[in-house]
Amino acid sequence: MTDRIEVQQLSIEPRLPRAAAATIFMCGSSGIAIIDTVAVERAVAGHLHGARLTNDEAYYAASVLLDAGAELHQVADMVGTDLIRLRRWFSLPEPTRKPHRACESTENVSAVAA
Repeated sequence: MTDRIEVQQLSIEPRLPRAAAATIFMCGSSGIAIIDTVAVERAVAGHLHGARLTNDEAYYAASVLLDAGAELHQVADMVGTDLIRLRRWFSLPEPTRKPHRACESTENVSAVAA
């Protein structure tokens, strides 16, 4: 695949293995996965436009994009899944959140309410 896609000012060239057919069968621990390589190639190139990938196809496309250096939220958009699922699939940590600051004084609040 020679198409280049721009991912947040990072030019990446995802490398998909060339398949002899439009559909490939991959064996994994959960059984046989059927991958439509044309759909995966379109997703990786950023041309999905509302088409849906199966979970196996989305996983395969996401792994190619992440290996190429794409950002997690952009991969989620491109393959049509959410960040939670991507984090589970690839055992990625949850983002750290900063604690909210509590009000230091209630005097200002009561003055405004009066």
